[in-house]
Amino acid sequence: MQTATPIETAQSAAWQGAAPAVAVVVSSHSRGTLLDGLLDVLESQDHNDFEVIVADNGSADDTWSVLTSRCARTPLRLRALRLPFHDGPAVPRNTCIVEARAGLVAFTDDDCLPTPAWLSSITGAFDDETVVWQGRTVPESGGWAGPSRPALPTSGRWLSPTSPPNATSCGPGSSDSRPAPAFRAAPGAAACVRR
Repeated sequence: MQTATPIETAQSAAWQGAAPAVAVVVSSHSRGTLLDGLLDVLESQDHNDFEVIVADNGSADDTWSVLTSRCARTPLRLRALRLPFHDGPAVPRNTCIVEARAGLVAFTDDDCLPTPAWLSSITGAFDDETVVWQGRTVPESGGWAGPSRPALPTSGRWLSPTSPPNATSCGPGSSDSRPAPAFRAAPGAAACVRR
């Protein structure tokens, strides 16, 4: 797993303490204007045992100053990582995963607005066998981030180790007991994995 060494880090006062149940990971590149919206809705989650780790992927705008300002005033367990630019979100996300303290890692994007029950739905879907939960994003025409506003609903598919991708019946009790193939590419804006 390729990671990067942060140039700078910042964290909120709430960051300290015991490891939470779930870590929310976000990679952002030059989207400082969107981050406050995302962090506002994360502050409104009905789940109260989570941390947020945001990687600034070599942004050319005010992304880093937005993140450090937010760290100074948010009630979230927030950690910000300033990274050199990497082509795509993989290295920044991997770096966030290494920094995460939680056993579950949820992914969302800087242009998404998760619904208030998003994290509760994710953690509620996990049992002893579940390793991946995959939700969906729903664009709103003319919405928040431009022509489409992805919003993370509170329902979606989740996969257990024996469930095939895109199964209509997933999880424990599924009639399909074939081993799940490796995921080469899965949408990252509404996913959660067990570490």
